[in-house]
Amino acid sequence: MNITLQQTIEFRKMDPADLDRVILIEREIFLFPWSPGNFSDSIKAGYVCQVLEQAGTIFGYGIMMMSPEEAHILTIGIATNWQKKGWGKKLLQQFIQYARGENAKSIFLDVRESNHGARGFIS
Repeated sequence: MNITLQQTIEFRKMDPADLDRVILIEREIFLFPWSPGNFSDSIKAGYVCQVLEQAGTIFGYGIMMMSPEEAHILTIGIATNWQKKGWGKKLLQQFIQYARGENAKSIFLDVRESNHGARGFIS
């Protein structure tokens, strides 16, 4: 009998202990990466900071800033070997659901014109 155990993917709150791995992903995927201070400040400011994790390995993250009637997704990143599997879109959906729960009337996500994968999120 062949039994395959599938590891659960968890969406969870980012904490300062996650920043080393988040920074590695950030530098892997972005030409102009955020600094460790940008991420640390986002956590301290109370922004919605999430990571995607499987079996103790963080492979994605995102940060969203909320104001009374709108949400602004500041960054979403998925490690290269996890891209093109729908995880960025699932993380975006998590943020949209959260923003709706907070009664946001609009959600903003700025995407470079050359980022075809991210542009597919919003098409």
